[in-house]
Amino acid sequence: MSRSSSDALRRQSLVALALVALAGGPVARPAVAHPDLLAQIAQLDSEIALNPEDVGAYLRRADLHRRHVDYDAAEADVEQARLLTRADRATHGAFEPAIDRTAGRLALDQERFTAAVEYLGRSLASRPADPAAWRFRGLALQALGRHEEAAGDFAQAIDRTAQPPPDLYRLRARALTAVGPDGWTRARDAADRGLERHPGDPALRGLATDLALVLGDVDGAGRYLDELPAPILGLAVWKTRVAARGCLNNGADRDDGASCTASIRIRLSAEHGAVDSPHR
Repeated sequence: MSRSSSDALRRQSLVALALVALAGGPVARPAVAHPDLLAQIAQLDSEIALNPEDVGAYLRRADLHRRHVDYDAAEADVEQARLLTRADRATHGAFEPAIDRTAGRLALDQERFTAAVEYLGRSLASRPADPAAWRFRGLALQALGRHEEAAGDFAQAIDRTAQPPPDLYRLRARALTAVGPDGWTRARDAADRGLERHPGDPALRGLATDLALVLGDVDGAGRYLDELPAPILGLAVWKTRVAARGCLNNGADRDDGASCTASIRIRLSAEHGAVDSPHR
């Protein structure tokens, strides 16, 4: 894409935003929330104008266009990077895994999940040490309902990250929870592994507590709950967990805990069985 056409697209976007704002409607997120992206894109426009065969610059601009939710421009940059690579593999061949990863990340945001899995699989075949690609493919697999495979990809992302953030452990635990009761024990193990590294993460602790309760481990649930301060236990969702623990402690439905944990089972299905939206 030429610099002039890229400028024209941005001018059209800004005009549209102004018209929406004047009409009193919501202002679209990208140009308002990410004005710095426009400056970065303009800088890359200049770099590409000076060196139109810079594959890396096209990929960087494609990612900025994706973040700006200008998917057509992002696709055009990915395609140009691919064309340049095919034309001169000796010079640009090393970019192929990055091109596929960029295309896969874009497809993920566009909710073209099957395409995302394909692109990211090709990228990982050449560059298996890339934790971000494992995470992105895991999200696409999760969206397709392929929860076991998604959990495996999130495990790869964790193992290949020097300091895994809590969201990777949450993603793995949620994927295993979405498998259903057969995955709950492994989901709890995943949450526990995350809590070892991030003991203050409330989402991990909440999920671990829910799983301990539905698995009938009253003592384990108690350990998660007893470490929390009273103000947190006063929140509605935590009150439900405390009540379920008390119900199980009193021996009600001790065999399967069905009535004690009914609301928790419903929440597990609603929150973790559903598909999470990709995070930008």
